Amino acid sequence: MAASSMRLDLGGRSTKAVSASSATGSLSKRVFLPVVSKAQSPPPGAYLGAWVPGLPNNMSALTTFQNMVGKRMSIVMWYEGWSSQNLFNQAAAQAVANQGSTPLVTWEPWDWTAGPNQPAYSTTKILAGNFDSFITSYAQSVKNYGKPIYLRFAHEGNNTAYPWGIGINGNTAQSYVAAWRYVHDIFTRVGATNAIWVWSPNVGFNVPLADMYPGDGYVDWMGLDGYNGGSALAWGGWLSFSDIFGVYYQTLTQLSQKPIMIAETASVEQGGSKAAWITDALLAQLPLNFPRIKAFVWFNQTWTDPYWGSADWRIESSAVSLSAYAQAAANPYFG
Repeated sequence: MAASSMRLDLGGRSTKAVSASSATGSLSKRVFLPVVSKAQSPPPGAYLGAWVPGLPNNMSALTTFQNMVGKRMSIVMWYEGWSSQNLFNQAAAQAVANQGSTPLVTWEPWDWTAGPNQPAYSTTKILAGNFDSFITSYAQSVKNYGKPIYLRFAHEGNNTAYPWGIGINGNTAQSYVAAWRYVHDIFTRVGATNAIWVWSPNVGFNVPLADMYPGDGYVDWMGLDGYNGGSALAWGGWLSFSDIFGVYYQTLTQLSQKPIMIAETASVEQGGSKAAWITDALLAQLPLNFPRIKAFVWFNQTWTDPYWGSADWRIESSAVSLSAYAQAAANPYFG
């Protein structure tokens, strides 16, 4: 998913997001060390991370979220589109680093207000060099920042809700891989080696993941995006964490030895117990059945679509869900 005031669902329909409400609470004074280099071994357990509406410009939104859940996030995600031509937000990244966390930038080649049918942002246009100047300048700003960042470029490449998605605007699996490598090579030439590259397809699409994998030389972490829409959305009913990610996790473990990140996930309340879903995912599934998953990033936003309906993905959608997440986050497995 992309984060903005207008959103695109899995079928490419425009949606309107509602920002998360504020919450109160206190955060215990614990220190979590950031990732210090892309060569660092993954943690023995897993990092916790979150996207919170308002980031990267409103850092108070992050503070509110962390106080609410009683945990400082190891990974802090936000979204940056190419249409603005904005360079890497070094000030926001430094604010995240100052609290001992690492930024995760979902870097999207599109104008998020215009929908998926944007041939100007196709993978062939990237390969043609149309964005070389911008990519080079952005890479230079990442290099100048100097500290590690996770860079999730062209996420959900198997999702036709985005202009770079395979099967839209003339994009193929081959052109997607070539574009990924092309952009990565620019960063390498510039010397922006502090970028930790996260390749992050979505679950539920028919593109074979092996066909769209850029290769171990171009990927530092593999990721997966997937959600439990329950009965709130027409996405297949209530799905456990294992239902959503199990088959795709097995595919990734066979594809590469790279660490795996759940780069976007959340659950609704309708159709089952969200609190139980959270507890099962974090305290049972990750440590017992998905040990290669070394990071888990929650999408903490409400979401409304005129076709699918509304989903409240937020941890604080109920007191029991918030309590379940806070209790799981306090487990030593997560820091």
